[in-house]
Amino acid sequence: MKKTFKTIVSFILIGVFAACFAACSGGTKVYVPEPGKLDIAGMATRIFNECKFDDTGLAASPNPEFTVCTVYGVDAALIAGEDGAKRVACYTASATPEMIICLEAVDAAAAQKIGGETITSLIATYINDYTNYGPEQVDKLKTHVCIINGTYLIAIVSADNTAAREFANKLLIEG
Repeated sequence: MKKTFKTIVSFILIGVFAACFAACSGGTKVYVPEPGKLDIAGMATRIFNECKFDDTGLAASPNPEFTVCTVYGVDAALIAGEDGAKRVACYTASATPEMIICLEAVDAAAAQKIGGETITSLIATYINDYTNYGPEQVDKLKTHVCIINGTYLIAIVSADNTAAREFANKLLIEG
């Protein structure tokens, strides 16, 4: 019985993935920004100014490399650098899990690793922690934004993640 159920679920998942792949490979050219061209700090500031956040204590980190690497667990070796400074900006909150992370990774694989592993793990930890501490925060964590385009990554937890996702996509296209 268990094996049959697992087999059925496996085929359903394969079908879903195949449908997603077919839908995503429609031949539409996707804009991928050139490495080193986007203003990372400017993007984070625009997200802060244009998106909705509940935590009035959300503020730019004075040392974004330290915050992103030490607090959020991103491997510093995966973040692109320029003139001795990492291409990263972040805003952190004081009483909620709301955050903004904008960074440029050393390459597209590093961006995928940061988004797929580090951000995913961070959000899972926050969901576990906030389930007891602040359950009203869990929905915004479950719908968090993590967009990767080429070497760029934007991760957001906001009061309106749908609008934040649209805005972040716009930023990655407009620059």
